[in-house]
Amino acid sequence: MKTSNKILSIFLSLIVFFFLIFMIYAKANMVPYDGIYNGPEKIYQFENIKEVHTNAPLVVFAEISEKPYVLIKQPQEVIDEIRVKYSEGKLKVSVTDDYNFHNHNMIFIGMDSLRKLNLGGVTEFRFHDLIQVDSLDFQLEGMAELNAELEANYLNAKVSGKSKIKVEGNVHELDLDADDASIFTATALKVRKANVELKGFSNVRLGMLEQLSGTVPKTANLRYEGEPNISGLKINE
Repeated sequence: MKTSNKILSIFLSLIVFFFLIFMIYAKANMVPYDGIYNGPEKIYQFENIKEVHTNAPLVVFAEISEKPYVLIKQPQEVIDEIRVKYSEGKLKVSVTDDYNFHNHNMIFIGMDSLRKLNLGGVTEFRFHDLIQVDSLDFQLEGMAELNAELEANYLNAKVSGKSKIKVEGNVHELDLDADDASIFTATALKVRKANVELKGFSNVRLGMLEQLSGTVPKTANLRYEGEPNISGLKINE
């Protein structure tokens, strides 16, 4: 009996030890979501940001700003491994080959005139503001994820790999190309006209729309609401 109690005591002590190690690591490498942070930071300011390209293992919080910027609030060893390049409205965010932080560190981007978003890897991109533009282009691959609310005349979206897009708002015309095991969720997006080209095992969910065309293979999954005109929709068996 004494032996089993001793084993149990050792086991519980190990659990407490590893939990404390985990908490120390998390505190050293993560910025709290409440915005309270007194550590190092680095800010880049630009004339405008029309395109964003990244496949870095980061969580990106984006907002509309009259003065475009990139803000990194992280421990210095994380800041040193993040690279920000800019040329004529195109912003590219990457990490060095030595980047080995397993948790998703956060950066903040303020932009004024976004037209194209290209995401890859395991990037998570989250918009905090409504995007109001005439035309917008989303391209996701890998395991990238995007959440956005927008108002646009035209949206071109391409998803592949295991990437995911969740979008809401209003779009006059949608062109969607979904491949592999990608997911496109737009049940809260009002679309007048949608053209979908589905491949692989892609999963697409649309909300209310007036007209629907495109190609859907047997392996893919397409759902929509309402009773749109589907005379231009081809289902491949």
